[in-house]
Amino acid sequence: MPIVEKSRRPDGPARSGMCVLVAFEDEYRLYREAVMRIVRNLRPHLEVRVYEPDALGAAIPRLDPILVICNRPNTISPNGRPAWFELRLEPEGFGLLCIDGEYSQIPNPALDELLLAIDEAQELARAKEELGGC
Repeated sequence: MPIVEKSRRPDGPARSGMCVLVAFEDEYRLYREAVMRIVRNLRPHLEVRVYEPDALGAAIPRLDPILVICNRPNTISPNGRPAWFELRLEPEGFGLLCIDGEYSQIPNPALDELLLAIDEAQELARAKEELGGC
């Protein structure tokens, strides 16, 4: 399945070099676009890219994102790679957030939980950069 990628806005502010990937199937296109726009608007220093979930295996090693937001569980070997926020889209759904190997289950996550996950992933990425990585 081809990658569906949205490049950063040409008129946007300078980026931090940190990337967030948003991946939902086409049937959830409106949800995918809403998450992308929210992150771009409320965290403009981050680059946000949109992919089909099946394309994440190739995109993650190339882009080294700080966080993947997806409606599927993580099936990609982490190897120190991104935090993962699995958002279930059912009305009684939950979010499963994994940051630095620690899991949190969040009942019916709201916008503030999504933004907090992004901020935590960004802080972890900065800390690992300062330490020189593994």
